[in-house]
Amino acid sequence: MQLEPKLTINTSIPPVSMLTAEQTVLATQLMTLWPVLLVLAGIVFLIALLIGSGGSRWIVWLVTGVVAAVCGMFAKFGFSQMQHVILDRAENTPHLVLLRPFLRAVQDWADPQLIVLMVAGAGVALLGILGGFISSNRRRARY
Repeated sequence: MQLEPKLTINTSIPPVSMLTAEQTVLATQLMTLWPVLLVLAGIVFLIALLIGSGGSRWIVWLVTGVVAAVCGMFAKFGFSQMQHVILDRAENTPHLVLLRPFLRAVQDWADPQLIVLMVAGAGVALLGILGGFISSNRRRARY
């Protein structure tokens, strides 16, 4: 005689105060705006390069890279903190089963992009430092 284990699935709906349908729709819509923000940042970067004078163009590279890397670190840290707060609030509630996979999916989607943002920002900042050194050495060599 074999006893089959009972499988129960909790299908209770989370309370409305936790996450509304409008908030869920807004979050999914905002996730698709990353490429638009990237294009806008690139346009601002190119305008700053065109406006800047010869010597200060490297400062634009440096500042852009540092800001991108720092924003990526803050976004990663902020998302981790937000995730911990949400999971702490939802502890011992039935809708925790729904929240964990949702937050894990968002994190799995966002982490690679944030890492690329931080690495690219550090690379742009290093180009700014290198270009500044080369530019200052060329100016000294002329005089």
